Amino acid sequence: MDHRLIRLSVPAFVVIAIMAAPVPAQQGTVEQDLTASTLSVYTPPTCVPGVPFSDITCTTGFDPWIEQFGLDGITSGCGGGKYCPSTPVTRDQMAVFIEHAMRGTSNWPPHTVLVFHHQAGETASDVNSGTELLSMVAAIPSTGSEAPSASNPWLVRLGPGIYDLGSSSLTLPIYTALEGAGQDITVITAVGNTVYSHGTVSMADHGRLSRITVSNSGGDASETAVYLPSQATKVALEHAIVTASNPSNASGTTYGLYAEPNTSFSLVDCELTAHGAYTNFGVAANNSSDESRLDGVRVNVYGSNSSGQSLGFDGMSASPAISDSRFYVRDGILQYGLYVFGGGGAFDLRNSEVYTNGAGAAVYSRGASATLLGDLLSSQGYGVDIAGSSLSADISNCNITGTTNWINNGSGFTVTVGASKLVGTTNNSGGTVNCFGNYTGSAFLASTCP
Repeated sequence: MDHRLIRLSVPAFVVIAIMAAPVPAQQGTVEQDLTASTLSVYTPPTCVPGVPFSDITCTTGFDPWIEQFGLDGITSGCGGGKYCPSTPVTRDQMAVFIEHAMRGTSNWPPHTVLVFHHQAGETASDVNSGTELLSMVAAIPSTGSEAPSASNPWLVRLGPGIYDLGSSSLTLPIYTALEGAGQDITVITAVGNTVYSHGTVSMADHGRLSRITVSNSGGDASETAVYLPSQATKVALEHAIVTASNPSNASGTTYGLYAEPNTSFSLVDCELTAHGAYTNFGVAANNSSDESRLDGVRVNVYGSNSSGQSLGFDGMSASPAISDSRFYVRDGILQYGLYVFGGGGAFDLRNSEVYTNGAGAAVYSRGASATLLGDLLSSQGYGVDIAGSSLSADISNCNITGTTNWINNGSGFTVTVGASKLVGTTNNSGGTVNCFGNYTGSAFLASTCP
């Protein structure tokens, strides 16, 4: 069973060697040189003569490592501002060096929790590994100088394998990052709950989730993979796969990511999937004044029953900025690729693709201004469904197809469309639609709408 709690500075990995006799201080540094180069692929900064030891002249390959040794707070030297590189190190001195290196110093953010999956062949190793992960994170101090903070961030690193949390939820403290060994290589799983706030992983202020797969599945009322509580700001998901599924509960709801009010988050190079329940959400930022950013995100939502709904992004009072992303939404009585409602915010979609194959809209905006640039939108309902008093939308260089209408423009909204391909008809219900330099695929329209 290979699991342990280690608080290390990044980058610093030390191999403990048992030595029968004292070795020169410089030779001990060579041992760390070889180890660090192999395990952490770390190269120390350029050596500066006399910093922090006056007898280090930066004339040997050892000197940069000796400088970093002192700067990290592992040693204060031999006295008088010197390191004394040729002086032998005794076993008691070596113990201080190693303990400082293993347990970290004030010069060494972030603290690191290392968790390794239980060995194959152990009974219920996935469950044991999940339990170990929960206990490791629970051991992170919540108060005092060691608690996570802006000046003292923590990193939880997971080795390859599946970490099964069962019905539990992993709650990360503020300023804590959770990093796996890679998508589909490190997986955290959990089952659903009766409340949406019971996510597989619950994030907090300045939290980060990366290089990992997080899933939530089961037959309960709610399956939420990643949950952001109210006031959680500057949360980041990077290079992550997030999945929520509920194949057996015909009245349940799934959320790939659920964000409470007053949150802010960014998704970069992530894939989110929600499927199988009555209503499925790839991303839900309900009743939130968040400023969310999605860049290079793929959202797949499907499997709602005939009376349910599927939504790729659901933002209530939100102002999302979305670029280079793809939304594929199908199944259910209503389907929305992007659904932004209320708050008088500003919705920005660029160089992205949105597909829905039923009633609803590729892009739905109520009470929020919109900018659409370089997007491909296709729906069997409305390509764009938009309305709001004294608000506007700018659409350019887009390809928009709507089986019902390419646009449904509600009362009070002013829409300007240029240099776009518009397939379908215009439904203008009290607003204003201005078209300049567009085409239908068979005809060029200099100043009219199809």
